[in-house]
Amino acid sequence: MKEIKLTKIFITGASGAGKTTLAQLITNNTELPYIYFDETYNYALARASMFELASSPVFNAINRTSKYVIDALPATNSSDKDKFSEYLKKNKDCSIIVVKCSKETWLKRKPETAEDKLYDNFYNAEGNLVNAWLNSFEDMASFYFYNSDTSTFCNSKEELYSQT
Repeated sequence: MKEIKLTKIFITGASGAGKTTLAQLITNNTELPYIYFDETYNYALARASMFELASSPVFNAINRTSKYVIDALPATNSSDKDKFSEYLKKNKDCSIIVVKCSKETWLKRKPETAEDKLYDNFYNAEGNLVNAWLNSFEDMASFYFYNSDTSTFCNSKEELYSQT
C-alpha cells in the first residue's frame, strides 16, 4: 500500500462506519490537528437548504491551516462538491480515506437517526457516494481504503468491499 500523505486528510464513510475513531487515531499518532466535522458544519442551515452557508465554517477551517485531519468530505451537495473540487485542484497534497465496516457491524453502531438504507446508499446502490467521489476526485487526491472491522488499510476499494 502506498504511504498516506500526512498533510490534508479527509476521512469519509457512512455515519457510524468509524470515521471519527480513525481521525482520532491519526491525530493521536501524528501532529496533525483534528477538525471535527459535526462541530464545524452548520446542520441547521443545511436543513433549511442553505448549503453554502452551512459548509462555510468547514471551508474556513480547512483554509486556515496547512495540515489537518477532518472526519468528513465537505461535498454534501452540488455547490459544496464544486467548491471541494476547486479546493483539491489548488491543494495537491490531499488524501481521502474511505472507511467501511460490514453491514452487520454498522447496524450495531449506526446512529439512531440513520435509516438502514443509508449504508447501501453510501456504499452499494447505483450511483453511490463512494463511486461518485472516486469518479469526481480521483485525479485530484490520493484515495485510501480502511476496514474499520479489522482496523486495517486495504490496497483497493475492491479489496475493502470483499472484506466487508
